[in-house]
Amino acid sequence: ARCKRQGVRFSASSAPALKKLSIDRALVLEALLQLGLNALEAMPAGGTLELAAAPHAAGVEIELRDSGSGAAPEHLRELGVPFFTTKPGGVGLGLAIARRIAVAHGGRIELSNRPGGGFSARMILPAA
Repeated sequence: ARCKRQGVRFSASSAPALKKLSIDRALVLEALLQLGLNALEAMPAGGTLELAAAPHAAGVEIELRDSGSGAAPEHLRELGVPFFTTKPGGVGLGLAIARRIAVAHGGRIELSNRPGGGFSARMILPAA
């Protein structure tokens, strides 16, 4: 509903054969929600948000790609550090929560600017 209100086009795709994961589904969904909300905040005037799941050498990679403005290069290292925020009124916990959930599952989150614009958040989770 929020995508529609903001004029954000959302799409999701998944590779046909993914490795099985041993995860707490509710926690991983919370991490993805935090990553998605972060992406939506970067696109107040609309854009695209893509969710894709694909095989990874370690297990499965779930990537959120947005067409927002990306992050300032000097902020990339600090994204996901608790209480670091670049948003007025933000508390700096969304990415930190997502990162903690990934690490608790033996995985990680990689954040980067996309060539040509936008941002990518990749959650890599190990196979069961």
